[in-house]
Amino acid sequence: MKRTAKLSLKSLREELAAIDRLLRAAFPVRGKQGELALADAKRFPGAIAVGAVAGNTYGVWVTVRLAEGRNPTVLYLLESRDLVDPRRYAFLEGWVSALRRILTQPTALACSWCNSDLDQRMPLDVVAVASAKAYEAAFLQAKWLGRFLPARKRTPTRDAYEKVPGAVVMRNGAIDLDALSLWIGRHAQLGHVDPKADLAVLDALPPVPRALWYVFAMEGMVHNGGMSSFLLQTAAFQIDGAYRALVEVGAKQFAELIRRGVPVAADEFPSFRSRDDRYRCEKSRAWRSGFKLDPKLSSTSDLDGHDKGKSFYLIDREMRPKLQAYVKKHADALIEQASRVEADQAAAPKNRR
Repeated sequence: MKRTAKLSLKSLREELAAIDRLLRAAFPVRGKQGELALADAKRFPGAIAVGAVAGNTYGVWVTVRLAEGRNPTVLYLLESRDLVDPRRYAFLEGWVSALRRILTQPTALACSWCNSDLDQRMPLDVVAVASAKAYEAAFLQAKWLGRFLPARKRTPTRDAYEKVPGAVVMRNGAIDLDALSLWIGRHAQLGHVDPKADLAVLDALPPVPRALWYVFAMEGMVHNGGMSSFLLQTAAFQIDGAYRALVEVGAKQFAELIRRGVPVAADEFPSFRSRDDRYRCEKSRAWRSGFKLDPKLSSTSDLDGHDKGKSFYLIDREMRPKLQAYVKKHADALIEQASRVEADQAAAPKNRR
């Protein structure tokens, strides 16, 4: 469904007020796992706030508090383009119903909740026929809010990876890699406690979305803290997976950064080869035997920068273009068949006159 109309400031305020009324009629949501209540909207520059709801040209969010004494948090609700979509109220009603189902379950896995866990960013296009019941069922899948429920209480899914609707990843006639990253990430949410369990989650994905998961996860780490952050705060299997995935998508220069960085990290930080993590220790030994120390490299931070051949340069100049080409080549494995023609046309280079 195309959603291209834009709201005036007056219409935006009226729409935010309507959403606030809808949510106030449903909140607080109470159950055996606690109470979720609305709070005054957090204001950001350029945003309009009405009650607990606020929005700007990028999206709409609501401010909630999971329990007394906790700081309020912001939950993303809709993209700005969704405010002209007739499905939006059914979507919000389904979201509230799913929250109520979780909070009222005596066996809900809510002990480790923090408010931000409820920030799902589920697209409106995940259901074929829009209704509050359909959206509630979608939210209760394991990749969304359903992960807080025991497996028998979740909405079942057929495959480890469900292909993304084209409308979810199409932006202005092109495939949005960030939107695709969010979609794939929902299918592989790791606990970051047991490396073997996390590896099993990723191994269950088909090869193409699995390779993209490794690259997207690595890109996020590098953007936030550089190559040092990626090499030192990431499980060994994830570093190994990212290296192999970069080679698979054709970003061989960035793969070379990992190859050069591993022996330096192992030499620079004893924790990198700690025997407390047996898998990491064994993998580190294998890496050090295959990845030779570069005498020109004194620190992992030397790999970062916007200069030619460094991490941020290569993300923009090599990795992202290679990812676009890889996604286009493997669209059958990623995007719903009904969306293939549109996706192929969007990914194709435009003719220049």
